[in-house]
Amino acid sequence: MPEGLNIVKSVSTTAEKMHETTCQYRYNSFSFLNLEFWNKNRYKLCVFTNWLNLKTNDMKNLLLLSTMIIALSCTTQRQNDLSNDQTIKESFNSTEINDLTKIQRFFDKSIGLTKSDKQEDLERVYTDFFLQNAYIEKISDFKLSINFNDQKELYNQLDQKTFNNIWTISWSTKWGSNDTLKHIKLNHQGKYVEFLKASGEHDSVINNYCNSLEIAGDISPTMVADLIKNYKNYKVNNPKIRLLIAIHYLTLNDQFERKEKY
Repeated sequence: MPEGLNIVKSVSTTAEKMHETTCQYRYNSFSFLNLEFWNKNRYKLCVFTNWLNLKTNDMKNLLLLSTMIIALSCTTQRQNDLSNDQTIKESFNSTEINDLTKIQRFFDKSIGLTKSDKQEDLERVYTDFFLQNAYIEKISDFKLSINFNDQKELYNQLDQKTFNNIWTISWSTKWGSNDTLKHIKLNHQGKYVEFLKASGEHDSVINNYCNSLEIAGDISPTMVADLIKNYKNYKVNNPKIRLLIAIHYLTLNDQFERKEKY
């Protein structure tokens, strides 16, 4: 073989060995670096994995808690609904319950409560309403912020039988005047007063209110003062109590604002 060809072959063989050596070194170095990387970061990876698991559990717990809160809120809302109260269902028919719900919602809206408000908001709004008259010294200082024109519009939305089962129109003479004016009062022969009597068998607050009503014949100054001074006894999370409060104050507002001659 010519000498030049031997030299070329030798160089080629040497190059191939160098390439193999280089590749093997790169492979070994890469493997070593990978192993070293995992060994160095094993703790961090474990921490990250645990953190990820905790976050996943936190999300599950948060979702569970949110579901429970929503369910509890819905349950509370249903409990506060007039249509779900057993005594109300036994005392009134569906049309009357629907009208009572309109009365309740009108009063709630008049004192600043919205349909979406939570339980704690309900108690806060009612407390603020009670405190408006907490420090009056005489009944003539009593003030209500219920629009009477809107209240009369509410009357027009009620079935006449429902209205008559709550109220009756009589007459009264204005102090210092000979004018005889229309005067609204609770109907003692109507379903509403019968409902109060039935509810009073299981609720001392309603029972005391009903007894005072029967003795006085109408909402008396003593009854007005009792609700103002002892408002904490009137638990507004009870739908029967809230209905009593609504009709109590709507009756008073009508008596204060109505100026029609009889």
